[in-house]
Amino acid sequence: MSQSATRAARLVYIRDLLHEQPHSVEDLARLCEVSIDTIYRDLIDIQLEPLSVPLIVEDGRWRVIDWDELSNPD
Repeated sequence: MSQSATRAARLVYIRDLLHEQPHSVEDLARLCEVSIDTIYRDLIDIQLEPLSVPLIVEDGRWRVIDWDELSNPD
């Protein structure tokens, strides 16, 4: 698999993990078998097009922001 295909698969995998439950950067790095720096870059790219996944970090754990949260902020 090419490097770009591997990265694309990892971005989708991280997106899916964060949809399931919040994860720390360290957890994501371990699960994806990459460095923490790579995960930080991936978290930025996941928020950009074409994925455009809204993320937030709370208590050191990243999660996907529910669309309801975006449209109804407290």
